[in-house]
Amino acid sequence: MLRSLELKNSILCLKKDIEAGIQNNINMDSKASELDKLVDEYKNVLASEQKTKLNFKNKEKNPTMKDRIALNRVLKNLLSGRNVEEADQSFIPKMVDVASGNYNGTTKGAGAYLVSEEFLPIEKQNTDQTDLAAFCRTVPVSKPSGKIPVIDMAQDLELIDFVSDNGTEIEKKSAAFTQLPYALSPKGAIIPVSVDLLEDADEDVVALIYELFNVAYTRGRNKEIVKAMGTTENTATGAFDQVAVIDAIKTAFTDTLNVTYGKNAKVFVPQTVWAKIISLKDKAGQYYVQPVVTEPGKYAIDGHEVVVFENALGDDAVYVGDPMQIMVIERKGLEVSSDLSSGFKTYTMNTRAVARFQVVCANKKAFVKITNA
Repeated sequence: MLRSLELKNSILCLKKDIEAGIQNNINMDSKASELDKLVDEYKNVLASEQKTKLNFKNKEKNPTMKDRIALNRVLKNLLSGRNVEEADQSFIPKMVDVASGNYNGTTKGAGAYLVSEEFLPIEKQNTDQTDLAAFCRTVPVSKPSGKIPVIDMAQDLELIDFVSDNGTEIEKKSAAFTQLPYALSPKGAIIPVSVDLLEDADEDVVALIYELFNVAYTRGRNKEIVKAMGTTENTATGAFDQVAVIDAIKTAFTDTLNVTYGKNAKVFVPQTVWAKIISLKDKAGQYYVQPVVTEPGKYAIDGHEVVVFENALGDDAVYVGDPMQIMVIERKGLEVSSDLSSGFKTYTMNTRAVARFQVVCANKKAFVKITNA
């Protein structure tokens, strides 16, 4: 068994001991200190195991540094209007001209090139930015438009008793699949790139563009996710600075949402509303919002994780629901194009990075929107 799993089991057992002790008015300070040490050790061991796993995957799947340098050299030449050397032309198929479907060797710096996903840097979790897509379902597609199958997990479906000797016709009950159409929208940003970087063959321009672009991409995707949650058919009210909002959240878990969605539900809260909710206490002076003991920095309401997002992402509302019913449909890869006109004055090349994605709520009954009373 992995050391991280052993520590996790020890943490869960110790947590139960502490909770039992608190209920029986037993001083659990020493146990709490022991728990803190276990949690710290668990985090360190988990990080080490994940790093080892990541290194193994990189060796198996990622292109060599030599290949990455060559691909960057090809991309720089294409974007800056230069010819691709014959030795590097084998890398051209890794970048498809978005407009024509293939690379046109006579058109340099004029096309938009889709960099293959294998040559993009591994996406890092930005600790300074909440990525709501991490809680949702990602659906990779290869075409800009089409249909994807979805199923309502809360639909009325049950087994039928097949009786073969009474001649009774078997009632047909089967899962209802629907085809959800999508049309990916291009979302982009203009990123000035120094010409010096283009001259340096070892500089990973793809990684630089991707890292800068990913900040704006994550924020834009978050906004679309909050918007998709807002398409729900379920609404409620509760004053954000009073216990009424806690009651509305609990009602969403236990009554409004189907048990299939309520079990996996999370609470999504804008920052200013969160500042009010986290300070609410019951009559005994206990906070309704409790920290997750095994995951420092996380909070929960009745065992359901709370996710805080930027105020600018949506309206002043709290969303309760199953984020796996939010589908982030995206075309993998990074589309890059360039504008050479600015280089004479600024010694930079304007690079446009574009991602194509769409966010939809597969089941509108999987969320509850709570507004301020």
